Amino acid sequence: MKYPRTYYEYIRTVNPLLFKYIKKDLSYLKTAHADKAPFFDIDQFSKYFEEYIDEYFDRLEENFYETYSFLQDKRNEETLTKWLINDYLTILNFEIFNRKTFFISGQLTENLAFTDYNVTGKFLEPPFNCFLLVLNDELAKQLFCNIVKIIVKEYEEPINIFVTKVEEGENFLLKFYIRFGKIQLERALLVKSEIKISEIIKTDWENLFNINEFETEEQSSLEKESSFFYESGFEFFRILINSILYLTSSGADIVERKKIKSGKKRAEAKRNENQSYNTKSFDYYEVGNTVGSIFIDHNESNIMNNANSIKTVFKLTIRFIVRGHWRNQPFGQGREQRKLIFIKPYYKGPDLADLVNKPYAVS
Repeated sequence: MKYPRTYYEYIRTVNPLLFKYIKKDLSYLKTAHADKAPFFDIDQFSKYFEEYIDEYFDRLEENFYETYSFLQDKRNEETLTKWLINDYLTILNFEIFNRKTFFISGQLTENLAFTDYNVTGKFLEPPFNCFLLVLNDELAKQLFCNIVKIIVKEYEEPINIFVTKVEEGENFLLKFYIRFGKIQLERALLVKSEIKISEIIKTDWENLFNINEFETEEQSSLEKESSFFYESGFEFFRILINSILYLTSSGADIVERKKIKSGKKRAEAKRNENQSYNTKSFDYYEVGNTVGSIFIDHNESNIMNNANSIKTVFKLTIRFIVRGHWRNQPFGQGREQRKLIFIKPYYKGPDLADLVNKPYAVS
C-alpha cells in the first residue's frame, strides 16, 4: 500500500541543515547524556543546537532558506525559534528511537472516535518512548481543524503526531507534537497509573506547574492556555489516546513492513499487484487495515429482547451508535495479569432506507 509523505520525510527534504546538526548531536550523545533520552528540554543535552540556530538565521538573511518562509513573513523571530526548537527536539528523539512509524487506517480511526477510554493510566503505556502516528482520513482532519478553527482544505499531507514519553516511573508525561500542513500544535498529559484516562486527558497545566516533578525553570509554552482543547480538542485526542491503547491491546491488527533494501526486490514487489510491500525508505507499521467500518446490527429480535418498555422500543426503532470500550480482562496463573481487549462500537437499528420506505396506512 502506498502511504503519503510524512512530516519526517518532508523536513528531511526541505531542511537538510537540521539533519546535519542532529547527526552531530547523535554522535555526541553516544558518549554523553544518552541515558536521559527522550529529551524534554533542548538545554538537557544539545551541544550543537546553538550552531544550528546561528547558521539557520544566517541563511534566512541570505534569502537562501525557505523552509519556514510563512513564519519569516510574520517577522516573528520568537515564533520561528520555537518552531526550530520543537522540530529539533522532536526529530532528534524520533531518530534516537529508530523512527517508529504507525499508519492508522481510516476505518480504525472511525471506530476509535466512537470508543470510550474507560480504563486507568496504567494501560496508557506507549509501545515506544518516541514514535509517530500518521492519520490521513477525513474524519481526523475535520476534528483537528475544529480545534484550530480553520476550514478543512484538501491537504495532501496527513496529520503527523509525534508521541514522546518523558520520564520513567509510575508517573510520566505523554507529549504530543502535531504537524498538519503549516499548523503546529502541542499538548502534554500527566499520566498517573491509578487515575482514569477520562481525567488524565483534562490535564490543566495552569494548576499543575510548580506542584509536580516536571516543573521547569520556564513555565513551558506547552499549554499556558487550554481553552482551545476544552472546546474542541476532546474528540480529536480521543482518537490519539485510543490509538495508543489499541497499539498495546490484545489482538491488535498491526503489520510491520520492513524496508526493501534491494532495488531488484522492490521492482519484483511492484510487479506483483497482490503483494503489499514497503514503499518507504524506512520500516513502518500498518495498523487496522483489516478493521471494518462500524458494524450495523439489523437484528430486530435483539432490539425487542433488549427493550423493557414501550419508550425503549420506540427509541430502538431509530438507528443509534453503541459506543466502543476497553475490556480489562484478567488472565494467566491465578488470573493476576491483565490484558486490554478492544470492544468495537456498532450501530443498532434499521437502515434509513427501511424507515423511509416503511409502509403506512392513511385513515
